[in-house]
Amino acid sequence: IATSNIGQRVIMEAAQGFGYSNIAGSFDTGIKKEMESFFPPEFINRLDKYIIYNDLVSEDLLQITEINLQKTARQMEASANIHLTWTKAVTKFVVDTANKDQSRPNGRPIRRAVESIVEDFLTDAINVNQVQQAETVNLDIKKNKLVIKT
Repeated sequence: IATSNIGQRVIMEAAQGFGYSNIAGSFDTGIKKEMESFFPPEFINRLDKYIIYNDLVSEDLLQITEINLQKTARQMEASANIHLTWTKAVTKFVVDTANKDQSRPNGRPIRRAVESIVEDFLTDAINVNQVQQAETVNLDIKKNKLVIKT
């Protein structure tokens, strides 16, 4: 499985003024031409098929963020016996921060945002003894900053 933005220009040009649902089949040849101009024929011949994904919507980004936050929570539980919870505001804050410089929101920067916002915050909190082992930490957003809710 490989992902690429090849053909994105074709999709965006075809979508102007029509909406994706009206043009779903109309850009296959354009995308194929884009792929042929970018990849050598030897590579294209090895592809079984290609799939065009829809843009991620807000619910998708929130779900991706939840999955990443749950992974962080499992790591905190396993390494420091710290139980982590968070509000929906934290999830939305991570999504918004991750995609603030993106012209079209996507899921790629979310993992880095979880690391820089949540994991770094927790590391600092542990280092200054604000958080102890075997403790439950409830995260929230106050004044556009991550905080521990008491």
